[in-house]
Amino acid sequence: MMLDLKDLDNKSLFLLFDCLPIEVHIWDIVRDHAGEIKTWKLRYVNPATLSSWKRDSLEEIEGLTTDEIFGEGSTAHYMNIVQQIMNEKAPYSFQDYFAQLERHFQFTTIPFKDSFFTIGTDITRFIKQNEAEISKQKVLEGIISERTVALEDTVSKLTIALEESERLKEELKKMAISDPLTGLYNRRYLDDFLNREIRRCSRTKHSLGAIFIDLDHFKKINDTYGHDVGDLVLEEVSKLIKENIRSSDIACRYGGDEFVVLLPETSHASTQQKANKILSALEKTEWPRQYNDFGGVSLSVGVATYPDHAKDASELLRNADKALFLAKENGRNRIQCASQSNEA
Repeated sequence: MMLDLKDLDNKSLFLLFDCLPIEVHIWDIVRDHAGEIKTWKLRYVNPATLSSWKRDSLEEIEGLTTDEIFGEGSTAHYMNIVQQIMNEKAPYSFQDYFAQLERHFQFTTIPFKDSFFTIGTDITRFIKQNEAEISKQKVLEGIISERTVALEDTVSKLTIALEESERLKEELKKMAISDPLTGLYNRRYLDDFLNREIRRCSRTKHSLGAIFIDLDHFKKINDTYGHDVGDLVLEEVSKLIKENIRSSDIACRYGGDEFVVLLPETSHASTQQKANKILSALEKTEWPRQYNDFGGVSLSVGVATYPDHAKDASELLRNADKALFLAKENGRNRIQCASQSNEA
C-alpha cells in the first residue's frame, strides 16, 4: 500500500527531520486536467536545507514551485526524474551540481501517493579530494555510502511504515554521542556520563578512575605522512583502547589525538594497572609496514581517581590532564599518576 505524505504531518517526524545535518525537502505534485505532472510545490524543508538554500524560514518559500525557488527551467531539469519515480513508485538516487553554490550533492528521491521527498548529502569535499578518481563510480559510491547508507535505508522503509522513524531516532542519537572517525564516544557524551557517574559515586562511596591519553609526536606524523595516515593511527589506537577495557568502562575521543577512559567503581591502583595494560598492549602491537617509517606509536598517560584526587568532575579531568603533562615533560611514552611526581 502506498503511504500518503499527509500521514507524515506529525510533530515527531518533522522534529526528527529538523535534527538531521543533511537536506530534507518534501514536495506535492501538481497535475494538469489530463492528469499529467505539471510541476510540484514545496511543503517542507528542514533547517539544514534552509541554510544550504540561503533562506531565512520555510514560510518564505512554502508553496512555491521549483521554478519559483531556483529560477526558470528548474522544473524541466528534474521532470524526467520526477516522472520516473512517480510512475515506477520506487526511490531514485542521482547526483547534481549547483553552479551558483559551487557544490555537488547526492540526492535520493522517494515517491509517495502524490508527493515525494528528497534527501541530499553535500559531497563537494569528496569530489575535490578525489578528482583523479571521480570517473570511477565505485570509489565515489563507496565514499558516499559511508555517510548515507543508514539514512537511505531508514527513509526508504518509511514507505512501508512510520514505525521505522523510531529506529532512525536511535541511529541519530548514537551519531550525536559518537566520534565518526574512531567509533569511540565523543566529548559531549563524556561530559554527561562523567557528571552522572560522579553523582552516583558520591552516593555509593565508590571510586571512579580516569585515564587521560595523548599520542606522542602526533603532529609530526600528520605533517610528515599526511592526515590520512594520521587518521589510520587514531583508528588503530582507538581499537586497541577498546580491546583492553571492560564493557562497563567508557572510552572517549576527547579531541584531536587525546583520549579519556573512565572506569566506574575502580580504585586508583586498579586504574593505574589498566593504564599499564593499555600502554603494554601498544608496545606489543605490530604495526603495518606503512607505519614503520616513523618507528611505531607511543602514548603519554595521566591517571587520576575520584575521590582520591578530585572533589568533582572538572577537577578529576583537570588533575588527570596535569599528570599527562608531567608524563610528557618526563620523556613521554610513560604513565604519570596525579598523586606522584615520578614516573609510574
